[in-house]
Amino acid sequence: MPRFQPVLVVHPQESVLKIVETNDFKQLAHITLAFKPGNDFTVKQFLAFRLGEVKDDCQKLQGQLSNSKSECSEFQQQLGSCQQQLADLQERHSRQTLELEVQLREQAAAAQQDKLQQVAAVKAQLGRWVPPFVKHVEPNCIQQQYTSHCLVSACHEYPLL
Repeated sequence: MPRFQPVLVVHPQESVLKIVETNDFKQLAHITLAFKPGNDFTVKQFLAFRLGEVKDDCQKLQGQLSNSKSECSEFQQQLGSCQQQLADLQERHSRQTLELEVQLREQAAAAQQDKLQQVAAVKAQLGRWVPPFVKHVEPNCIQQQYTSHCLVSACHEYPLL
């Protein structure tokens, strides 16, 4: 089973810290960190450079954040606009649907009224029309006002040629 151990090698000009994996066959260094002695000027220069990099990264991230916020507000405005349009379209659709249903009902009522008028006209014409075989129809059929039974029985007595 491998073991990991830190190894620190100290020299006057440079020190090295290693993380070494040790197993039965070999020793393998995974991480090696070199330490150099520094004076006040080089340490400040290094830290200033790193601080400048961090500030640049911070400014870039702030710019991205402000862009994201402005895009988010634009998308929210577009969303509100689209929701308003959707509500308007739904209202218009329901209004048109109701209007079409009313028109359909009116047309159906008018068609029903026309049909009833046509049936009444046909009944009135049939009430005035006397078939030629009425003279030979049974008397009780005349009282029934020419029902289909009477007409059928009359037709059987006088078949068509």
